[in-house]
Amino acid sequence: MSKVSISTISETWLYEMPFITIITSSVETYSKECCGLLLGYRSLSHWDKIPRAIIEQAYPFQIAERTSRSVTIFEREDKKCKNFIYLLSMFEPLGYFHSHPEGDPTPTKEDIESMNPNEIELIVAIKKKGRTVPWSYNLQSKVLSGVLGDFRFELSAFALTEKKKIRKLDLLCPFALGIGSKYFDIQAKPPE
Repeated sequence: MSKVSISTISETWLYEMPFITIITSSVETYSKECCGLLLGYRSLSHWDKIPRAIIEQAYPFQIAERTSRSVTIFEREDKKCKNFIYLLSMFEPLGYFHSHPEGDPTPTKEDIESMNPNEIELIVAIKKKGRTVPWSYNLQSKVLSGVLGDFRFELSAFALTEKKKIRKLDLLCPFALGIGSKYFDIQAKPPE
């Protein structure tokens, strides 16, 4: 595995467990924002030479200041969590995720100001469900979206360049695209 800078990343792969954690966190805190760490590694494929960020885990912050339009992670807790993750996991912090209740999956001015070069920012727009649509990925807009339960979700990933410009990344999540297929029963009711 090569050491790859986020500034060169073009694809972000989101695996099943971090996807579930991110979606669940956004539902749990809805109508306020959620936030957390993205954990994984950077890779340059020998096969297709595409620099990727592989998100293997997501850790939601429990201590954060939340409103419907912002979420603040305290620097002390952020540093403590990152240091502890190095002790527990082989994964490195890649960046952060947060939700935009009833908003869009695009960074606000405040989001951009808080972003750091060499980190990913994954944004989840969560809204009350309108019509049921299958999960899909739009290649043009680079948005992963779909409906689950009572909510509609749209996810996008971003990176901040060295010149403080925002770059939208491809966000690939094969697990999400299976939701609603004949092999994935979204009509099942949870046990009581």
